[in-house]
Amino acid sequence: MARHYATDDVLDFTGEATRRLRPPKRLHGRARAIFTHVVSTASASHFKPPDQELLERYAEAQALAEMAAAHLFGVGDAVVDATGKLSAWFQVHTVASRTANSLASRLRLTVSARSPKAVKTQPGPQSYYDTMDLMEDGNDAGDEADGGRH
Repeated sequence: MARHYATDDVLDFTGEATRRLRPPKRLHGRARAIFTHVVSTASASHFKPPDQELLERYAEAQALAEMAAAHLFGVGDAVVDATGKLSAWFQVHTVASRTANSLASRLRLTVSARSPKAVKTQPGPQSYYDTMDLMEDGNDAGDEADGGRH
């Protein structure tokens, strides 16, 4: 029997327990938890096997950014360390956050990547007065019909 409709949420049964990516054994701690959370909250068809390494780097960068934030904000002074210099954790946090944001965009995890494309705008209906204005011959010096009083 032929299907008369298409759906994206129905997966063909392949005999596998799941089609979702699994975290690799080399990923530990918070990075593993981030990987698992991202994969489990996305649709089953969102990630493909080639996304595995990119998703690993995203989870590592996100975990590193969280660790740096904990060091920065845990001591009470986010920017300056005990010697009065800019904390090294600040740069770690900045680089890890940028990396995570870039990878999130490439993995289509951002809000803008998930939202539908811009809605096509339709022009409003033209008013009767605009239509009349277009029908005129364009002579602004005056009409002969009104005797030049225009």
